[in-house]
Amino acid sequence: MVLLICSAVKDVNDVGRLHDKALSIGLKPVVEVHTASQMCWAREIGAKIVGINNKDITVLEKDDGTVSTTLELIPDAPKDAFIISESGIYSPKDAQTALAFGANAVIVGTAFWQGRFDSIMSDFL
Repeated sequence: MVLLICSAVKDVNDVGRLHDKALSIGLKPVVEVHTASQMCWAREIGAKIVGINNKDITVLEKDDGTVSTTLELIPDAPKDAFIISESGIYSPKDAQTALAFGANAVIVGTAFWQGRFDSIMSDFL
């Protein structure tokens, strides 16, 4: 897999070229979005795996413990895409909320780093 971060490129053409190149060499591209316009890019290039980052990496935003960006953007995701809610997952409830709104998976990072691993995993295992 390769992560294509829309916030790190200039326009949809760049994302499209990277997406096509990844596919041509046998990689599975994950197109990461944070805004509605970036979700449009994901639809336009036919992304099959979309990560919705709940934090704005362009301003080095810290996790605020919310999956609101996922909830806002998921209705406009490419049809039949596998959706990953990234960042802002602080509790099982956050994960369950993202999944209930249509995410197929969540990525939990900061909560583990902050020592919340046991409380989160105990609810899932």
